[in-house]
Amino acid sequence: MSLKTVDEAVMMLSAINLKQDVRRNRLIYSICNLETGAEKVKKTIEFRQHGSTLDDEEVDHWITVCRSLVRFAIMVDEELLVRFCKKHINKTVEEFSLVEVLMAINRPMQAYYYGIRVAAATRKRKEKEAQEE
Repeated sequence: MSLKTVDEAVMMLSAINLKQDVRRNRLIYSICNLETGAEKVKKTIEFRQHGSTLDDEEVDHWITVCRSLVRFAIMVDEELLVRFCKKHINKTVEEFSLVEVLMAINRPMQAYYYGIRVAAATRKRKEKEAQEE
């Protein structure tokens, strides 16, 4: 499939069916503001990967991750990126975790910070599931 316009990408990636119940069915990315008919809004790609927080340490880590993703996108050799993506594209979160992604973009402090939180959330979810059984 090849997309010829930004509007086609918006249509394909915006999951129009989600508009029926946007509070419950939100995607982690939104490119709706890139659509041709959206001239009165800023042309942005919105990503909702992180929970709301006022914790300064957490905000600092998240900003570092975002800045690192942008820097990585600017600096990465395209052929190397294609090989990397082909190698990992079909892996599950368990097979290629957030920690591994952060290490791949040279963010060991953030890998440690978020790795601890992911492990704690996983443990909490398993405890809750065990209680419900």
